[in-house]
Amino acid sequence: MRLIIIGLLVSFHSVGFTAKMSDEASEKMERLFACGADTENGFNGWMIHGLDENVNTYFDFNQLEFYTHEGGFYQVSITKKLDQMVGFSDLSIQTAIAESNNCNIENITAQVSADGKEWVYLQENLLHESALLCSNKMNFQFLKLSSNISFSRNGRVRVGAVKVYGSTTYHKLKLKSLNETQESEMSNSHQNTQEDFHFFSHDKQLHIETQSDDAYLLEIYNSKGLKVKKSIGLGSERFDVSHLQDGIYFVVIKQKNKAMITKKVAF
Repeated sequence: MRLIIIGLLVSFHSVGFTAKMSDEASEKMERLFACGADTENGFNGWMIHGLDENVNTYFDFNQLEFYTHEGGFYQVSITKKLDQMVGFSDLSIQTAIAESNNCNIENITAQVSADGKEWVYLQENLLHESALLCSNKMNFQFLKLSSNISFSRNGRVRVGAVKVYGSTTYHKLKLKSLNETQESEMSNSHQNTQEDFHFFSHDKQLHIETQSDDAYLLEIYNSKGLKVKKSIGLGSERFDVSHLQDGIYFVVIKQKNKAMITKKVAF
């Protein structure tokens, strides 16, 4: 049996930062989805693209098989919507080739998408590799695995399993970094700055009270560390936050591009 482990890497500019993943690391993540051998699900629901009438496809509870009597070169992809990935900033995707006869798998790639239309390309030629995808995004719902396969006569490939793991380690680290950065900036500002601004929420409005005559920048971040509001203030003001869902938010007051005060507020 030939086992091929597929992992995901992603460059910092596209989604997040990259990190190698060990088997021990995957065990610490929550299993979000699994199908194939030694799992509770079959390969039903996967969409297959890139084949023609010369290639037969067989679905089995334990595996997905492609077989061709004629042979040929094909760019094959399988896609599935996995709502289980939503809410996780770190993802690990693994699959196993249970068997391959009279064919050559040139490469395997992986992509994820939030809407099934715009895809984030993760890594080329993922054979024999395993990696951790760390992202600041938590809305991926679609997974696509693609491969270039050269079949000889009576060529056969059997996909044995696909497994998806998730965690929120990156998300937690990002929030911690954000808090530490804001606290550091606050400690370097004037000691009486925090006394200059007072704010509270009431009826989906954020009330800012200050005796300062200088303009200030108001920024609000949600619990995922994403900016959800940005406004310019001058003196005591009220800011509408009715578009925000109920929850805990970070409110940041900035002057001269420096964070002067940061507090948690419940809306």
